[in-house]
Amino acid sequence: MQSNSRSLDEPSTLLALGGLGIIAVTVGLLMWNKVPPMVAMVVTPILGALLMGFAVASARPAASISG
Repeated sequence: MQSNSRSLDEPSTLLALGGLGIIAVTVGLLMWNKVPPMVAMVVTPILGALLMGFAVASARPAASISG
């Protein structure tokens, strides 16, 4: 019997949970004054993305706006 409900192993669900985790860690670091705000807002998302499996080589520059 197939279930139409989404499971936790879907990429979009894992990506959303990972993003919420990154936000929670950033807010926690800021609330407890563990690191300066600039470090928390720059380093934490980068480390979180690397932990979730995104590679630096897969990062692409933003598309050009000029038409």
